[in-house]
Amino acid sequence: MKIFAQIIFILWAFCGSVAAQSLFQGGALLQGSGEQEDWMGTYFQGKKMGFTRVQTRWTPEGIEVDSTVFFQIRSKSIDQSTTINQKTRLGPDFKLRGFSLLQEITGHRQQVEGRVEGNRLIYRIKSRGFDKEKSIEFPPGTLSSSTFLLNLLADGLKVGQKGTLSLFLEPFQMLVDLEYEVLRKENLEYEGKPVETFAIKQKFSGIETTLWIAGDGSVIKETTNQGFESFKESAEVAQKLDEPLTVSSIITMSLVKPDQPINRSERVREIIFHLQPLRSPDLIPEDQRQKILQTEQLPNGFYRATLQVKTELEQSFSSGLGKPDSKYLEDSAQVQSRHPMIRALARE
Repeated sequence: MKIFAQIIFILWAFCGSVAAQSLFQGGALLQGSGEQEDWMGTYFQGKKMGFTRVQTRWTPEGIEVDSTVFFQIRSKSIDQSTTINQKTRLGPDFKLRGFSLLQEITGHRQQVEGRVEGNRLIYRIKSRGFDKEKSIEFPPGTLSSSTFLLNLLADGLKVGQKGTLSLFLEPFQMLVDLEYEVLRKENLEYEGKPVETFAIKQKFSGIETTLWIAGDGSVIKETTNQGFESFKESAEVAQKLDEPLTVSSIITMSLVKPDQPINRSERVREIIFHLQPLRSPDLIPEDQRQKILQTEQLPNGFYRATLQVKTELEQSFSSGLGKPDSKYLEDSAQVQSRHPMIRALARE
């Protein structure tokens, strides 16, 4: 399911941001050895659904980052919580040496281990009944998605700075391009004190995020164009989660809403919207209430979508038929069988 895969993309991007927090003080790279643990809580439209935790250790020989991403979603009676744990090893030059990743989705586990040899990344995927080694081209300058912000901070930040980074998304074993731009300096409040930050916009795979990073490298806040937000928090606060969101509620909160009243809305059963500009044709979720009829790419690289929205009719049941059994009306976990991470668990 697209929305489920997007959540993993977004939270993994948050994890990469948190990893930058430990190595910098006053804008300079720390010398010697040390370690630090950092946490961020993640929210969807104001409701807490997960957290990221990063423990960073550094020595003159290199950097080791232990990352954890957790978010909880359920499909009525089925727990679809996802946990991704990764250990990333970097050299003192911030270049990727290797990684080990363990991800668990609805009880299914998959392990991915990778190492860089020359200009190739060799990685091994293991799950129940599956064990295979693969390799891909890994050109110079390609970065790990879990630690890429370290590279930006090591080179220094300034307003107006922009560029494109090639990232390897470890949970998906794929390369993506990330565009970034340092927009401005901005003061935020953290624990009752003002903090001067850089606001940085990032774009990749149709997802747009903005993060606010302090001079010491700590990420104070991050938001997305999908309604997700992440805030720097203590370990105790970060792990206090709300009731799990359901897949259907996430889609409901993501439905297209008109910015002005619809005349005689009680009589409207169907309406067509034309939406533009969109950065990706996959940004709009679909279910029985809204359906994308057509997408087309515009000359400027953006997209225009034609969206059909239908009113859900109230269901009435005669006494002769009785009330339908609720177990047949629950959200089905099987509708998510096409998203990339579920496929990764069952391929070959």
